[in-house]
Amino acid sequence: MGKRVLTLSNYARMYAHYTYKLALRGSRRLGRLPFQDGRTSCQKMYGLGYDGFILHCPGPQRLHPNPFRRHWAKACRNFFKDKTLCGRFTDPANLTIITYNTRPEEELLERCLRHLGLKEFVVLGRELKAWNWLSKISLVYDYLESGACNTDYIVCLDGDDVLIVSDPNLILKRFHEAKCKVLFCNTRGNQPPSQECWDFENSVAMEHDLYHRHLNAGGYVGRRAYVHECLKEILDHAHLESPWCISPFGFDDQLAWRHLHRRYYPDIKVDVRCNLFVRFDEDR
Repeated sequence: MGKRVLTLSNYARMYAHYTYKLALRGSRRLGRLPFQDGRTSCQKMYGLGYDGFILHCPGPQRLHPNPFRRHWAKACRNFFKDKTLCGRFTDPANLTIITYNTRPEEELLERCLRHLGLKEFVVLGRELKAWNWLSKISLVYDYLESGACNTDYIVCLDGDDVLIVSDPNLILKRFHEAKCKVLFCNTRGNQPPSQECWDFENSVAMEHDLYHRHLNAGGYVGRRAYVHECLKEILDHAHLESPWCISPFGFDDQLAWRHLHRRYYPDIKVDVRCNLFVRFDEDR
C-alpha cells in the first residue's frame, strides 16, 4: 500500500467527520439537558447558554452530513423572520464593521446588517479574482493603511458564516469589559494544529470551560491602530514564510493570530466567557 498523502481536501474531510461526531454527541446532550428558566428571549430563540450575540458557525458545522447544520439553518431563518430586529438599529459610533466578499451578491453578514438597519459597514475583496487566507490580512491592512477608516475601533467578521443577533452598539461595551486591545472569537479545537498555541491558550483560561478557550479568527474586535500594527507584522512574516504563520497547506491567518496571541497576551485575548462572540455549535 502506498503512503497516504495529506491533501487539503483529505484534511477537510477528516475535520468534517470529527465535527460530525461532536455534533451527534451535542445533539443528544441538547435533547437530554434542557436549559433552565431565566434566559433572555435572544438566548431562547438561538438556543444559547451565553450572553454573546455575534454568532459564528464555521464550514464543517454547516455542511452535510453534519446534523448540526439544521440548527444553523433554523437560526438564520429565525433571525430574518424576527420583525423586532428589522431596521431597528443604527450604525455604531466610533466602530467600523468590516467583512469580506469576493462575490457580486451579498453574503449572509451583509444581509444580516441590512436587516438590522445598518448602512455604513465596509465590504472588502469584491475586486479579488482568487481568495486565499492571506487575503483576510492584506485586505484589512490595505484598507487601514489607506486612511479610509476614521473610527478608533474596528470589528472584522467573516462574511458567510456570521450573524449579529442583537444591537451592534453593544459591541464596544462588551469589548471594553475584556480589558484588552484585540478580542477574538473562540473555539474548542486546535486548528491549525500547534502544540505551543494549544498549551498557551489552555494556560491562560484554566478557570473557564474546555469548549471556548482557543482562538478563532472568524471574528475579532480591536483598536484600529493596534490591529494595523499586528496586521503589518503578520504580512511581513507571511512574505518571509516564517514558520509560525505557515501550516502544511501554506499561510494560515488563524495560525498567525494564535501565535500573536501567545506573544502579546493580555493585549490580545480570546473571548473565553462568550460575552460577545459565540461559536455556534453544540457547546453554544
